[in-house]
Amino acid sequence: PSLVELRWTPPPPYIADDFGYRLFRRVAGEADFSQIGTDLDRNASYYADFGLTDGALHEYRLYYVFDGISGGLPAEGVATPGPLRPWCADFALARLFAITPDGRHTVAEHGGFIAPSYAAVDRSRGTVWISDTYDGRVVNFNPATGGRLNISGLAEPVALALDPFDLSLWVGDQGRDSVYHYAASGARGNPSRLPATLLDPIGLACDPTTGMLWVCERGGNAVRRFSRAGASLGSTPLATPSRVAVDSLTGEAWATSFAGGLGVRITATGEAQDSGALSGPIGVGVDTRRGRLWVAGARAGHGVGMPRAGQGPDLSGGGW
Repeated sequence: PSLVELRWTPPPPYIADDFGYRLFRRVAGEADFSQIGTDLDRNASYYADFGLTDGALHEYRLYYVFDGISGGLPAEGVATPGPLRPWCADFALARLFAITPDGRHTVAEHGGFIAPSYAAVDRSRGTVWISDTYDGRVVNFNPATGGRLNISGLAEPVALALDPFDLSLWVGDQGRDSVYHYAASGARGNPSRLPATLLDPIGLACDPTTGMLWVCERGGNAVRRFSRAGASLGSTPLATPSRVAVDSLTGEAWATSFAGGLGVRITATGEAQDSGALSGPIGVGVDTRRGRLWVAGARAGHGVGMPRAGQGPDLSGGGW
């Protein structure tokens, strides 16, 4: 079962001497709020709400209590617990952020970077790989211990992808027009790099089922495919591709082109299929379990969600 952690800042001591807190909760589907536990004393600033249902919206109200009577307007908050542990690399702030499962709050933040551009999570080890673009390195960060493993000597690493079988790391280095390969330990992988020269390899994705590597070669106007051993499996023309994501159920990939304003579905054998216009699409992800595709429209300032291929996708509408 999941939990929600509630934190608040108590008022200064001179505000009142004799007060406490009373906490209420309402779960999605319930008509009214119900009090949680007993009243909290004035020194409380934290409450852990255990045994909750993942994926359900939980609303909270925190009241002051004076002489057993609740105050007027409460402080309010909402949360949707779940098993996910998202991580976000913030290029402008030079920070790595751990985010709550519902994306509403920051759990922790970590510095020590110059320009972190991409994060890839090694779920089996609980670590995070970060491409620190303008520091010419890739960092493996362990949030449990704070330890860091540095892979230096790169030019401008901008894209990462983890091999699903051995958890080795592929790194797209736009400064050297190359894609390098490293073992999970940080040692050079086998192969140590893709044999082809790739102009601006800014987007990478591994097929979760086969391990096939997809590469957005922005400068080469193509989305290319490689085997786990580094052998070329073909390419699909696409003007200035930006990012790519693979549907593990079908083996198909979705690629975006920020400059071209397109989202394109590509079969596992490289044939371009459906496409649609979007305003500055960059990030793309496939929610295989729910059968949804998500695209970030950077220029329009919204995201678009749609059914996966074969269910009548409409790439031009439905944003937020």
